[in-house]
Amino acid sequence: ETGIVAVEPDGDGWRILMRDLSDALLPSEGPISRARHREVMAAAAAMHAAFRGERFEGAITLEAHLGISSPVLAEVERAGSDIIPKQIETAWEAFAQAADDDVAQAVLASLADPQPLADALRAGGTTLVHGDLRDDNLGFLDGRVVLLDWDIAGEGTPALELAWYLCHDAWRTQATRGELIDDFLAAEGGAVSEHDLDLGLIAGLQLYGWIFGHSALIHPDPAEQAWAREELGWWVPRVRAALERT
Repeated sequence: ETGIVAVEPDGDGWRILMRDLSDALLPSEGPISRARHREVMAAAAAMHAAFRGERFEGAITLEAHLGISSPVLAEVERAGSDIIPKQIETAWEAFAQAADDDVAQAVLASLADPQPLADALRAGGTTLVHGDLRDDNLGFLDGRVVLLDWDIAGEGTPALELAWYLCHDAWRTQATRGELIDDFLAAEGGAVSEHDLDLGLIAGLQLYGWIFGHSALIHPDPAEQAWAREELGWWVPRVRAALERT
């Protein structure tokens, strides 16, 4: 795995200097300590603070970000080589079966029309988000956090970033989800309100609910099924409460 150190013009192209970061990345298995989680939250919060309120021409918008798991986008990309667009519709149907009806229908309605949620998120203020903050892209080197794969970086909110991280890494981090959220809020230093947090968690289930549904009802591995049902057991009540408040 490599990270970009510098880029400069080279005739009609570009010269890219890269660094091998294989030894710095998180292992694919094993627990993540709460201390590491706090380091990640602190690094992300520093980035969020540095770019708060800026515009990012050409980068992914909130509307596009909220639609990356939508059947509409999957239909456009279904003829390609990626298997995920071919699975999305069935996976969302599984989510609708696995989650309680009220939450499932609210998430699916927002998935079909992400504009109201995007408007609500934007009203609280936006910043630069990495967009794929998770274990596969994280490492630690010389006291700094290493973060790879910036291809969907763009407009977002800190709580949206957190929600994606929780979906991927809460299960292997040595803390409760409540503690992970507390660490996130502490790192953001008062910049994220409870309202902002609620909206971000709603968005998280909109982005990742299809995985929970697929794993709970379609995946053949009982361990994967158990993981998904545990995740839904936290996410569905939490998002229901967020929906009621917002």
